[in-house]
Amino acid sequence: MDTPITLLDILQQHQVTTFMAAAIVLVVIIFCAWFFNRRIQKHDALIAKPLCLTADQEKQVSVRHHHKPRKIMFAIPAAFATNETIHAWAEQVAPRLGKDSSHFEVKTTPQRFFRISKHVVTFTKLENIR
Repeated sequence: MDTPITLLDILQQHQVTTFMAAAIVLVVIIFCAWFFNRRIQKHDALIAKPLCLTADQEKQVSVRHHHKPRKIMFAIPAAFATNETIHAWAEQVAPRLGKDSSHFEVKTTPQRFFRISKHVVTFTKLENIR
């Protein structure tokens, strides 16, 4: 039939529209890759051996990414691990998060009204600390 010829004619006549549609599809693919890369990075970090959280426990951990200065913050409920386990986990996970996340800091936030106590682990670049 004439369907392939018709599609080629449409693509040739509407080049700007075709380019815009291709650009939108490309942006959507890049965003999905970026989003899933962050989810995989969180999952890989939380299943590291000293901590080794389950899937249900992973959902209770929040991760924040800051860009200036670049740092990654994990807020892990204190009921999941002791302070020593969190420090051992942070030492294991720092190389996994990338070569620029080599320094970490662990803070424990106390329990408050309607909030549970958490270990807040911050991974930063050494350059940003100076």
